[in-house]
Amino acid sequence: MQKKVLAIILGFFMIFAANAVMAGAIDGSWIITVALEDGGGGDVNFEFKEAGGKITGSYSGTQGSDLLVTGTLKGNKIEWSFEGMDGKIAYSGEVLKDGTLKGTCEYACCGAGQFTGMKGSGGSIASPPPPPPEGGKGGKKGGKGGKK
Repeated sequence: MQKKVLAIILGFFMIFAANAVMAGAIDGSWIITVALEDGGGGDVNFEFKEAGGKITGSYSGTQGSDLLVTGTLKGNKIEWSFEGMDGKIAYSGEVLKDGTLKGTCEYACCGAGQFTGMKGSGGSIASPPPPPPEGGKGGKKGGKGGKK
């Protein structure tokens, strides 16, 4: 009986410790590399702070500077979003064992994409997502402009 109780207590402690380590792992500056399905993308900067599973912070990139970011962290699952100059932008992914981030994103202006992220600061902003095609024509295969 004592061994079962000890095993249960140890199990809860391990889960709590893993969540505590994961939570502290996201605090700070991040450089996120975005690759949108329409061919756009680049590097953007986030500053995250986690408390009690809730994320707050800021975004600086092609959509604006010092924009308010909110989200959640549950275990290694992370989600965050903000309002950019072209509408809502949302990210959903994981904190990987090596301390990096990986997942999907959705830009209101440009569609879906993938992202990877690593801790760092002062990263340069690479090429911004391209503007929507004029008149709804053109664009790359699979982009918002459609096929001819």
